[in-house]
Amino acid sequence: HDALPIFVEEIMDKGYVARPYLGVSVFDPNTAARYGYQLNIDKGVFIFKVTLNGPCGKAGLQRGDIILKADGDEVNSIGDLRAKVSAHKVGDTITLTIDRNNHERTIDVTLEEMPRDKK
Repeated sequence: HDALPIFVEEIMDKGYVARPYLGVSVFDPNTAARYGYQLNIDKGVFIFKVTLNGPCGKAGLQRGDIILKADGDEVNSIGDLRAKVSAHKVGDTITLTIDRNNHERTIDVTLEEMPRDKK
């Protein structure tokens, strides 16, 4: 069992791979433009929806916050943020640097398992 990659063990235990998630919906300038929004941010990704009982909601993030960094690395696109989250496991803590009303703050978020669609 030891030699198996962690995700293989997880599939054997649970029948699927548990993916960590933040529980926010974010826009970067490119995505916003596709939906007809003008997003006036120079860097970071904009939170437009927070799942209240999700990881970011519990950590106190709010709609309108801009995530500038994850674990100290700049995130300027949805892809950047996804890559940082997927490098973690469920239960890990990710450190987000956010901009709220032009004030930077750092918030630790404990990643939870992405809810699976009920079939």
